[in-house]
Amino acid sequence: MTLSLPVDLVIKQNHACFPFCLQIMGMTCSSCVHLIESNLVKRQGILQASVALATSSGRFVYDTEVTGPRDIIEAIESLGFGASLDSNDKKKDRIDHSKEIKK
Repeated sequence: MTLSLPVDLVIKQNHACFPFCLQIMGMTCSSCVHLIESNLVKRQGILQASVALATSSGRFVYDTEVTGPRDIIEAIESLGFGASLDSNDKKKDRIDHSKEIKK
């Protein structure tokens, strides 16, 4: 039996870990970047957080058994920043089901 999984899906300790990108609004300096990265990696289920000030974006790897994109967006917003799914991320439709919900 062959499973058709996305190439960027990572299996770590029998859990699926999934990377995705966000647009992050409101960052003004490297302290903002550090605040987001350091707070998010402390949260359960977030394995990696990499934020870029120059592109106002972030890449996050999370354990799908523990957390998800909504939780990560809410965590960023709780720090005082805006966050939304990256419109250039081709994997966005796998995470954002708003089109299906509207049907």
